[in-house]
Amino acid sequence: MTEYTKDTIEQLIPQRHPIVMIDGVSILNASSAIATLNVEADNWFFCDGALLEAGLVEHAAQSAAALLGARDYSAGKPAQIGYIGEVKNFEVNKLPESGERIVTRIQLLAEVDAVSLVEVRSEVNGEYVCAGQIKVVIVGE
Repeated sequence: MTEYTKDTIEQLIPQRHPIVMIDGVSILNASSAIATLNVEADNWFFCDGALLEAGLVEHAAQSAAALLGARDYSAGKPAQIGYIGEVKNFEVNKLPESGERIVTRIQLLAEVDAVSLVEVRSEVNGEYVCAGQIKVVIVGE
């Protein structure tokens, strides 16, 4: 298992402050990881006391990008630019509040050329927050 912290996460993803939506990643193997985010009131996607649905989707997408980026990083390559190609069956059960920590499990389901399909599931203190599938399209550096 390889760990990345808030200080090293930008080696895996192309996003930069203030839009970074993960603050820790544990790469379990080539197809799965766990990402975290401590929700703070100054977050770009925070409004009316909670993280918005768009913030949960962005967190999930960056979590997927970190899993994919870890492969490149371990091969000595920089983080590549990617886009959300599709969000499918994404269900939100709860909007996390300030001070809560999101824990997201990422599982790579399929990969064809530059398109990866991942499944994500997020929890706060063991309570289901959201889940779904995201297609990430890598377009290069």
